Amino acid sequence: MNASAARRILEEKGAKRVVKIIIVGNSGRGKSFLCNALLGTEAFDHQWQGGSCTADSTVAPYITDDCSTGYMLYNIPGLIESDEENIQRNSECIEQAFREFPDDFTLVLYVVCSQVGGRLLGEDVEAYRVIKEFVPQLGDTCTAVVVNQFDVNRAKRGVVMTALTEQLKATLGPVTVEF
Repeated sequence: MNASAARRILEEKGAKRVVKIIIVGNSGRGKSFLCNALLGTEAFDHQWQGGSCTADSTVAPYITDDCSTGYMLYNIPGLIESDEENIQRNSECIEQAFREFPDDFTLVLYVVCSQVGGRLLGEDVEAYRVIKEFVPQLGDTCTAVVVNQFDVNRAKRGVVMTALTEQLKATLGPVTVEF
């Protein structure tokens, strides 16, 4: 579904305000799965695979039970891919998501994966830097980092989580870190 159709649904249901949630990250990080988890339904195709399964930006509407807030979840294709044309297409999807309904509050969820020991993958850090460089609106939004595939049950959980949080803030700038 495109953003205009999602917005129309929210307005028809009486949403008093709309929040855009733009979910970005590299291919295979679990963005579509996260969208489905937030929506509580299988709105987006997702697969357990290394490559991308999302080829086009899609938007799903969600409204709270009291109709006070409507959410537009943007599922954006993965950032870093082997095909240069896909990278260009994906960056255009991100830019378009920011251009649509610019007066709405925007929350960006940047989905990354952790390696053994909780370290970030270098390609996730690099992709975030590229996004910040080419999408200046990102600096004007609230950004949260979602760490996927992080084993929170490990014995040194507190030490690893603290180290990862410090690494995220040092490399990505001011972000909110939740596990």
